[in-house]
Amino acid sequence: MSKRTKSDTRNASVSDSGTQRTSESSDSILEDLLHDPSIITDYNINQCCDILDLFKTIDKRSTNKFLGIIDVVSSAIREMAAKFNNMETMHNMLKEIKDNMDKNKNQHPSPSFAQIVKREPFPSPQPISRQEEKTIIIKPSNEAPPQIVENKIKNILKQAQNKIKINKIFSNQKCVIIKTPNDEQISESLINQINSHETTKDECNAYAPKMRDPTILVKNVSCETDLDNLPKEIVECNEELADSIKEIDFCFEMKHGDRTAKHMNVVLRVSPRVYHIITSKLNNRIYLNYQCCQIQTKLFVRQCQKCFQFNHKSNDCKNQIKCKSCGVDKNNNHSCQGNITCINCKNSVKHKNNTDHLPNTVQCPLYKLQLDRLYEQTKFLP
Repeated sequence: MSKRTKSDTRNASVSDSGTQRTSESSDSILEDLLHDPSIITDYNINQCCDILDLFKTIDKRSTNKFLGIIDVVSSAIREMAAKFNNMETMHNMLKEIKDNMDKNKNQHPSPSFAQIVKREPFPSPQPISRQEEKTIIIKPSNEAPPQIVENKIKNILKQAQNKIKINKIFSNQKCVIIKTPNDEQISESLINQINSHETTKDECNAYAPKMRDPTILVKNVSCETDLDNLPKEIVECNEELADSIKEIDFCFEMKHGDRTAKHMNVVLRVSPRVYHIITSKLNNRIYLNYQCCQIQTKLFVRQCQKCFQFNHKSNDCKNQIKCKSCGVDKNNNHSCQGNITCINCKNSVKHKNNTDHLPNTVQCPLYKLQLDRLYEQTKFLP
């Protein structure tokens, strides 16, 4: 027969129900627990109660001997009670969370699929503004295609020890264009690198195009205003523009309707510094001849008003006069009978299916392209 250990004896003597008892005396069980009280920490609540019941059956004179066991049992019961309290607290917290979820569900029911589809998408990252970039133009000095020059420039940039930040590089039929961050040092370094490198110094010329000064439209200026002295009067009437007379140039006037109008619009070309003062400090207003005039930023596309092609004036036009509305040749007996047709988009391969607009409005993609180029070439920030 196998020999029983003390641990087996203790486990058999203290049952889970607290009602079973072994044939060993209570003194013997308590003696074993007194010898190794750490085993009590593994007992459950019923087993701890069984140990306390043993004190009812032992001799009263030996009670003091086993008082240490009572302390261990008491600590074990308190520890179990603390765990029970934590579990009860956790149960209450979970119940509170569930109640709040049910309450919110009733107040804000789950959206339907149609409602989710209607929601606006997350905003996409904003593209880099043109005013945050610098442009570098590389023109081939011989008949080399711009695409070949572009590949050589890319090889130069790859082999360079100091990598230069570039937003974009591309080529068209005439030149290569590089967009860099708005940093004068980066732009100059890249231009010097291209113009001095052995593979490109004799084949192309890199430079930063001169930026245009902004043009503004001064609205409802009195026709009695002396236009020859207009910059001087503007500086005298607006103290914020003191010492800026050389940075304001009169371009031309735009009268309202017939020649009997009492007011006109005046176009000025100003420096970026003056433009910044007018748009920020003066809130797009200037004082002139005892009146407050509104200021509007204006970009003027160079477009012929006879043939409606770009980059030449009407006085220099040698093309056939076109009707602005229908796009056909215009003569003395002409009368528009068809739909509105843009002559420029009609002759364009890319936009020939989109011609139901006038050629000198922002609805025309070719006209808008010219506006975008003007905006890119204009320096608005000082």
